[in-house]
Amino acid sequence: MIQHQSFVPVSRAPEVFKMQPGLARRSVLPPLLGVLRRHRADPFLMSPAVDGYSLALEFKVTERNGQRLWALAAEFDELLLGARGRLYFAKDCTATAATVLHAYGEEWIERFLALRRLCDPEDVTDLFRLLGRIR
Repeated sequence: MIQHQSFVPVSRAPEVFKMQPGLARRSVLPPLLGVLRRHRADPFLMSPAVDGYSLALEFKVTERNGQRLWALAAEFDELLLGARGRLYFAKDCTATAATVLHAYGEEWIERFLALRRLCDPEDVTDLFRLLGRIR
């Protein structure tokens, strides 16, 4: 199973969240679970929360659908980035360093990497590894 969770500002959420299920249908990849939540922006470093909504969609991964599923996740990422949204990359195994950089911006990434050097100098945390590939 994988989950893709898009966090989208309130003004763009209806548009993006109408398109995502359509993309899944077109790809013949029906989600097994979908959860829509309301969020408020928060000041925490690297928080995915924006003043808007998130849609989490879970998919079963098989040998036959793996490539299509990763391509679908990339389409979801394009939609959320176009809407100035964010992703919950701590639990998103399809996230790329480029997507995270675009969603969070240079300043936040630099602050997070400074924290990484302080807290994880051995580079043992997967979350830090994804961001570490940015630099």
